[in-house]
Amino acid sequence: MHLKNKQILVTGTNSGFGKFASSQIKDCVKLTRENKNFFLDYRHVKFDAIIHCAFNSKRNIDDFYSYYEDNILLTENLIKLNYKKFIYISSIDVKNPNESNYGLMKKIAESIVRKKVKNNLIIRPSAILGQGIRKNSLIRILQEDSPKLTLSEKSTFNYILQEDMLEFISKAIAEGISGEYDFTSSSNVTLGDIARKYDKKVLFGNYVYQTHTSQTKDTYKVFPKLNKDSIQVVEEYMRKCK
Repeated sequence: MHLKNKQILVTGTNSGFGKFASSQIKDCVKLTRENKNFFLDYRHVKFDAIIHCAFNSKRNIDDFYSYYEDNILLTENLIKLNYKKFIYISSIDVKNPNESNYGLMKKIAESIVRKKVKNNLIIRPSAILGQGIRKNSLIRILQEDSPKLTLSEKSTFNYILQEDMLEFISKAIAEGISGEYDFTSSSNVTLGDIARKYDKKVLFGNYVYQTHTSQTKDTYKVFPKLNKDSIQVVEEYMRKCK
């Protein structure tokens, strides 16, 4: 990894990819909800990179100001800090034509970074697999004996590994890679295909979720390791879990 002896700030380090990234980057600065005086403490620090992972993905919003503060205002405040490169972890869900609050907030945050930060990298990952991920439908299929899901077996997902994304980020910082990259594997997979592959008995529901991915040839050119299908990614994840 090219992040040794780099001054890196990672946001959203209590869970998800932010937690994983901050555990792998030695001596990085971690931003969480508990950092009350963060911006006062670090406004004079020169970071090599900021990796902005924090996001409030709450579906049922009861406090719209907090939702705005967590997703938009935080991004606005972060870009005012002193850094060489700003990396925003967005989502492939911005490509979903059925717009959600989640996708809209990601689009707005992307536009802020795109317009106000010169040296930016926007990464749009699909579903991330790895250490400490939440118990989603895939994990339930793999770990439970007879899971009951609300999703249909026809639901499609695209999976990537958190280790691959951190490796790409490390490469981008070292080699000056900027711009927008959809970070997805080469093909989607249905939940039904996964259940059959691992010989799992699953009671599926009726709701069909579709992952909307776009061509990622530009990403494959700079990071060939990503060019594998979702089943291969699941297999790698399962090997690492043993």
